[in-house]
Amino acid sequence: MKSINIIISVSYSQLCLFLATIPDPFNFWTDLHVDQGFTWREGSVGFRTLVESGSHSVQLEFVDIFDELDSNAVRAFQVPFSIPIDTNIEVASISDSTLLTLPPENYALRCVFYGAQEDGVEFVKLIFCKAKDAIFSVLRADSCLSVPGELVTTAEAAD
Repeated sequence: MKSINIIISVSYSQLCLFLATIPDPFNFWTDLHVDQGFTWREGSVGFRTLVESGSHSVQLEFVDIFDELDSNAVRAFQVPFSIPIDTNIEVASISDSTLLTLPPENYALRCVFYGAQEDGVEFVKLIFCKAKDAIFSVLRADSCLSVPGELVTTAEAAD
């Protein structure tokens, strides 16, 4: 499996990825999370999208090593993400979700936002690379983000 393409209807400016078995899968966003553009806890990550709502074409890719960040990327993040054996994941927003079966592994997960394509649909890549010690990083920030000196790498479940 090299890539998967899905369409997600985003709402509330968040694209999320979480283990399908996690209770209360969405994360609570503090002001610091909003500023840095992502929220993370074990088994659940949310990324702040470029737009409040609308269709997003999401391409999931699996790579052995990350390529250099594309110059067309508007916003990009990297976080650890582990998928246990026999656990599905969901790519979701508040109003939409797609259930997927992905290879179990410890990954470095990159989320790269490219903005609207010619058809008006926002384009996003979720890139998975096997990694035992993945780091948290804001790889590219646009003017809507205000990245703190130290990233907030913990979150609570949203009610």
